[in-house]
Amino acid sequence: MENLLPGLCKNINIERLNFSCNGLDDRSAYLIAKIINAQSERRDEIVWSYSLRGELPPDAEYKRGLKEMMLSHNNFGAQLCHELIMSLRNDIYVRSLDLRNNSLPEHWLKQFVKLLLSNKSLTQLDLRENEGFNEKIKFQISFKLLQNI
Repeated sequence: MENLLPGLCKNINIERLNFSCNGLDDRSAYLIAKIINAQSERRDEIVWSYSLRGELPPDAEYKRGLKEMMLSHNNFGAQLCHELIMSLRNDIYVRSLDLRNNSLPEHWLKQFVKLLLSNKSLTQLDLRENEGFNEKIKFQISFKLLQNI
């Protein structure tokens, strides 16, 4: 993954990354967060440079990039949750995140509910088949995601 990192961070044509079923664990969490941060920063710089001239950038120029991450069926735990929440707190581009069937504890799933109070871009967040997933969390996340749509 470290070898792929530079290309994944800079490539504007990547909209969807699928790292599902790769046996990844929390050692990869920092790298995944770095991809999200780099993609977001690149877009923010475009918006900022146009705003200096009082203009809006063309949609095609800054909306291109990462929108969906699939990380299901791995061995992620608390460290990935922490990194994702920190990365997505101010992100306005990622729309979909699939974290099914990992080892995510209830405490961190609740943190995703809190994340959705500030993140208005996520419209899909799949946390099923994790240790801490329950009907209450399912309802809370569904309610917040509906507000983002």
